[in-house]
Amino acid sequence: REDVVQLSCQETHEDDILTELIVKADMKDLIESIKSLNYKEQKALILQYVYGEKLKDIAIILGENLNNTKSISRRAKEKAREFLIDGGYEYGR
Repeated sequence: REDVVQLSCQETHEDDILTELIVKADMKDLIESIKSLNYKEQKALILQYVYGEKLKDIAIILGENLNNTKSISRRAKEKAREFLIDGGYEYGR
């Protein structure tokens, strides 16, 4: 139970960091960070951050189960965050 709470807090903290990076990012860098993701990762991030969809609804839209959708979302956030922090160099920019 404590592990679940800790993981939830960690994910919330990571979401806060990504949100701050998105707000501060240059639009060109933000677009490039999204382009660096695969289709499902792009869709998950856009649905979550632009449209405010919940992961269970994103899972239905993507045609994935909830656990896969959580992994897709987490991976997309990690890649986008790294892209924005590193200026895109790690992902071929």
